Amino acid sequence: MEVYTEKLLEECSQGCKMAINSINQIQEHIENDRLSDVVSRYKKKHRELEKEAAALLEAEGKAEPSVKAAASAMSWITTNVKLMMDEGSGQIAKLLIDGCNMGVQGITENIHKYKEASKESKSLAQKLVKLEEDMMKDMKEFL
Repeated sequence: MEVYTEKLLEECSQGCKMAINSINQIQEHIENDRLSDVVSRYKKKHRELEKEAAALLEAEGKAEPSVKAAASAMSWITTNVKLMMDEGSGQIAKLLIDGCNMGVQGITENIHKYKEASKESKSLAQKLVKLEEDMMKDMKEFL
């Protein structure tokens, strides 16, 4: 497997896992039924893209990467501190928008960094960016 393709797929996989972990942390604090439904829908879509990344890696004999522990710990701390101060729908939407924005930036940087990656891996990365952008848009109604 071309190194660029592998790196891009790993970044997509980790990005999806981080999103799912963040959603899991936040879900127990959601009291608004509409927000809960929207967040659950995006969690499912992130799982689908994560499975797609895993399948592409597996097809090339590569293992799926785990989430970086430091990034996961920092996300957990930040999320819980902010939710201790405010558990409202607006705060939850802000946290998710911040996460989506970081995802868009990170994956877009990697698309440019790994220009020589396969068409399939770049397509997956672009789907992930679009998913994050759509989620940000949908979160705005809860601010």
